[in-house]
Amino acid sequence: KSLAPNEAFNVDYAVKLWLNGGTPPQKLILGMASYGRSYRLANPAQHNIGSPSIGQGTAGLITKENGFLSYYEICDNIQNKGWQEGWLEAQKVPYAYHGDQWVGFDNVKSIEIKAHYIINNGLGGGMFWAVDLDDFRGNCGQGANPLMTTMKNVFAGAAPPTFSPITRPPGIIVSEPHVTS
Repeated sequence: KSLAPNEAFNVDYAVKLWLNGGTPPQKLILGMASYGRSYRLANPAQHNIGSPSIGQGTAGLITKENGFLSYYEICDNIQNKGWQEGWLEAQKVPYAYHGDQWVGFDNVKSIEIKAHYIINNGLGGGMFWAVDLDDFRGNCGQGANPLMTTMKNVFAGAAPPTFSPITRPPGIIVSEPHVTS
């Protein structure tokens, strides 16, 4: 089946793919990023999703890896270095750009949306990669660790999920580990 442009570029599509394949929702843990992937735009005037790129973005001052920026580097770029922030409504995530540099990432708003998605779809939980890439010093003006704090706060206000027992398919035998000396 062919997909319309950008139809599969979102969390909902990926989660439904797993669920429709038979994965129990409580077994799915939704990953969220405290970093962004960056690219060098072929034409700085074209900065929407799908715009042509000619390679990885410039390395961050702290992360020092082309094509990769921490959340604290991204918010510093937006607050202090003239980067513009946009929003991809279909994916419910932000992006930022400046000159020929473009980065897609998660922010407090997108993390809040994803945390509610986890609850509303009965998923097993959420996780971050990686904790040291959130704004742990609070330099962005959102307090320390704003991404992880947002997820925690959404989960704290939600009723605990109810999980049904997972039954083992017929023919699967689970035995205790055998230790030999």
